[in-house]
Amino acid sequence: MRAMISPKSLLFVCIGLFITALLFHSARGPWDVHESAVDYKSPTTSNEALKEPIEFNDAHGPPSIHDSAHKELTADLEDDSVARKRVPDAIVVGAGKCGTDALITYLNTSRSFVINTLFESGMKELNYFNTNYEMGTQWYIDQMPAVKDKQVLIEKCAPYFWDPAVPSRVHSLKPDMKLIMVLCDPVKRLVSLYTHINSYKLGDGSDPLPPFTDLLQVKDGQITESYHPRPVMPFLKTGLYSDFIEQWLKYFPLNQMVFVSGEELVRDPLPELAKVTKFLGKPNAVTSDNMYYDKERGFFCFKGYDQSKSCMSRSTKGRKHPVLDSELLKTLQDHFRPYNEKLELMIGQRFGWPTYFGQSS
Repeated sequence: MRAMISPKSLLFVCIGLFITALLFHSARGPWDVHESAVDYKSPTTSNEALKEPIEFNDAHGPPSIHDSAHKELTADLEDDSVARKRVPDAIVVGAGKCGTDALITYLNTSRSFVINTLFESGMKELNYFNTNYEMGTQWYIDQMPAVKDKQVLIEKCAPYFWDPAVPSRVHSLKPDMKLIMVLCDPVKRLVSLYTHINSYKLGDGSDPLPPFTDLLQVKDGQITESYHPRPVMPFLKTGLYSDFIEQWLKYFPLNQMVFVSGEELVRDPLPELAKVTKFLGKPNAVTSDNMYYDKERGFFCFKGYDQSKSCMSRSTKGRKHPVLDSELLKTLQDHFRPYNEKLELMIGQRFGWPTYFGQSS
C-alpha cells in the first residue's frame, strides 16, 4: 500500500526547500552570482586602484599592457577561433609627433584591436618595411602578438610615412592593407619634434641641440636649415605631407586610408576615434566610456576595458616649446601653406592649419 502525502505536508516541504535555497544564495554574496562575468563589482577590486591614474612614457608604454588582464587579451570575445600570429590588418604609418601613440592607446582600450608596439618593451617599432625588410615576411609575422580572427591587428611605425620604399613593399605583402595617418599642423610637429629630441638628449647626458632659432634661419623671406636634428631627412621636409601621401597614393586608393586630425584627437577625441573604428570595421568599439578628462593635465586620458586608467606621461605631454619670434613663425607658416592646401585638395579633408601659435606639445 502506497504512503500518501497530504497536500498540507507537501506544502510545508516546498516552503522548507525554498527557504533553504534562499539562505544558501544569500550566503554566497552578490559578487559570486556571476563568477565568470567581467564586469561584476568585487569588494576587493579596482576602486582604490582607480583613484589615481597611472602615468606611462615612451620608455615603458601603458602599464596595463603587461598585466594579467592583457595576458587574457583574447578572452571573453565572441570568437571561437584559435589565436594566431598573422600579417596586420592595418598600419599606423605616421606622422610622428602628431599623436600616433595617443591613437593606438585609445584603440587599445577595446579588445577589438591589438597593436603590436604595445607588446614590446619601450613600445619598440619594428621598422620592418624600411630598415628590417631583409628579415623576410615570416620574421615580420613572428613579431606580432597572436590574435583571434575577429580582432583587428595593427602595426604602428611612424617612420614608414616618409620612406619612399615602404608603400610598394606594403602593397606587395598585402594590397588591401588599411592605412591610418595622424596629421597635425606641420609647424607644431616641427617644434614638437625638436623639443622631443632635445629632451631625450638632456635625459641621457648628451649635448643639447642648438637653439631652435639657430637650426632654421630666415633671410629675404626664405628659410634655410643649418643643422639637422635627425640627419636621415632634412628637418623641414618632414612637414611636406602632400609629397609623402602622393607616394602612398601610387599604390593604395584613398578608400584604404583614414586621416586623423592630431589637434582634434587632443581637443575632442571621440569623433576622430569613431572615424577610425568605423574605417577598421569595428564601429563604436571605443566610446566615451574608454576615456576621461583630466582637469589637472588639461587633456583626455584612457580607461581600459578592465577599468584601468592611464595618462600620457608629464615628461612627454605639455613640454615647454621654444619661443618663436613672429617673423620665424610667419615664415614657417608661409613655407608649409601651399603643401597644406595641396594636401586638403588631394584627400578631400580640411584641417584648418595654421593652428599652432607656440603652445606646449
